[in-house]
Amino acid sequence: MLPLLETVLFTGTLFLAFFVFRGMGRTLPDGWSYAKTEERWLLSGLLAFLLLSRERSLAAVPTLWPASFHEMAALSSLLVATYALHGILSRASFRDQLCVDRGAPRPVAGPPYHLAALSLLAGLFILASGHPGRAELSFGTLALPLCITLYRAVKFTEWKRIRKRSTLASIYYFYGLLAFTSAMILLPLFSWLGLVSFQAPAITLSAACLSLSVLRERAFARRMRRARALVEECRQELNLHAAAQPRLQALCGFVESEWGAVRVSLISVNANMGLVIASDGPDALPMEGRAEPRRLGPFLRRVCREGHILYAPMAEELGHEFQAQGLKHSSLAVPFRQEGSIRAVLCVMAEEGERIPPGEGLILETFARELGLEILSATAQFVAEERAAKLYALAKQSDSIAVEHMDNWGYLHLPNAGEVRFLVGAKVEPAAGLSRHPSPLLQQVHAAYAGELKNLWRSLALAFEFVPRESQGVLWMVSPREFQNPFLHALGPERASLALCQLLAKLSLQQAEKDSFLLLGGTVPRIAAGPVEVRADRTAPGGIDLDNSNREALLRLLLAGDAGAPRWAGQDPAALAARGFSARSSHSERLSGQDFFSLLSLSADKKELRRLEQRAAEAAREIRKDSRVKNLSAS
Repeated sequence: MLPLLETVLFTGTLFLAFFVFRGMGRTLPDGWSYAKTEERWLLSGLLAFLLLSRERSLAAVPTLWPASFHEMAALSSLLVATYALHGILSRASFRDQLCVDRGAPRPVAGPPYHLAALSLLAGLFILASGHPGRAELSFGTLALPLCITLYRAVKFTEWKRIRKRSTLASIYYFYGLLAFTSAMILLPLFSWLGLVSFQAPAITLSAACLSLSVLRERAFARRMRRARALVEECRQELNLHAAAQPRLQALCGFVESEWGAVRVSLISVNANMGLVIASDGPDALPMEGRAEPRRLGPFLRRVCREGHILYAPMAEELGHEFQAQGLKHSSLAVPFRQEGSIRAVLCVMAEEGERIPPGEGLILETFARELGLEILSATAQFVAEERAAKLYALAKQSDSIAVEHMDNWGYLHLPNAGEVRFLVGAKVEPAAGLSRHPSPLLQQVHAAYAGELKNLWRSLALAFEFVPRESQGVLWMVSPREFQNPFLHALGPERASLALCQLLAKLSLQQAEKDSFLLLGGTVPRIAAGPVEVRADRTAPGGIDLDNSNREALLRLLLAGDAGAPRWAGQDPAALAARGFSARSSHSERLSGQDFFSLLSLSADKKELRRLEQRAAEAAREIRKDSRVKNLSAS
């Protein structure tokens, strides 16, 4: 052989040896399981055979050992590698994360190990004997156990399943093992018949088998590099968001754009209930469809029960049970465990009729696992934020405004001196004939009217972000420290209070005109509003309360004279005119040294006011429905 070509081949063999030894001890999570010890024997034996077959290795002959020993060492290495094929194929199995209950796959049973071991000892004895046809005879001793192993491997392998669910590099490696086994069964026979030489085909087959092993390892390493690059890119996007829900929504959007999924959802799990936190893709779950927790479906229940990734590259892999319930997409679900329980699941669905390739599924699983801490942290943050928001809303409905003076850590800070809020008071006026004719029917109708009216007022106050509190038959509504709604924030507390007064009067009149309340003769409620100061109060439950003198003055204004238009104790409403807002009031009057105005009409953004009104009406209906359920339960 030409010296240059021999140098190139020897250098290539050394590079091949480097990559083989680099990935020899690594476990590849591609679903394939091989006997590790026998696989090391195979790869090491093939490498030793290739190196000893090169002319460069003859430099040690006869200085270190004779040529006969050199040849026997090369053939012995190949013989041990061929023997290792028996153990590898006997225990080879493909086990991915299944969506269908199939049980653990059993390794392919081969012939008894003592038969293969005796064949190996016989082959080594023949090699040491120095017989002229020792290569063919020694490898021929392994033909019987290898034939049995090859037959059972081909017969019991689930070919359709591995073609669907295994990566190409892993399939090629398995095919290479089968082809190498077949060749080592036939090569001694063909060489003995004089059809081919033994050395050259053996070198070619050994190099091909090692190359497929390196290809499998390098394909896995390439996918891991891509997964890590995607993780770093996604982390940069997640770090742009402080709140949990936008962060998880960004995660779903990143997965959807990178893998082209039809739906990517992140579900928070608690026992057998789940709440969809984020969803993205053409078929993403709408916000109104995931407003509250629901019972987990069959696919997610399987994920949480198994506790590991479930991967169905084709829709039929979901099984008849799932397909009968409408699940038709190729799916992959990755659960995230914390403190022994599944806390979140990332679910990816492909377009109907499409498939998630096994290689992409492996990258996606690695990507999700690397971001597991961020996903669990954001999920826990979302749960805490939602819980805090619900508790805050409940606290605002109670008889305290202290929650608005809490910081992000939950510590209460006393208000600054002179902090001004606006207080709106509303009181149901008794029916005109109730005092003269106190009939049970009239009392019952008035009680129902007062109950529905107060529910409506509370709902409207909450829609305007005011804090409702009832005292001595008067429903007081306190303006918040800061409005969250952009429309209310633009109005400011004074204009928002005027708008609330006008809507209270309008909806109260509509309520009185209902057929069920016509008996009351169209009663008009008392409504008054004005500025009050917030002060520290050590005796109050929350340590913060309204100034009593301000509230008493507003109460006198509320109860003075006859019921009519809402009364306003602030500055002239006409002076509060702004873009998209104007109010008309009667002339200024004076009561107990305090000026007030009667609010006659108001003009503001009708679309926004209508939206707040609808929100209040829906909340009032829910309250009415809950009260009916409680009454039925009590009865």
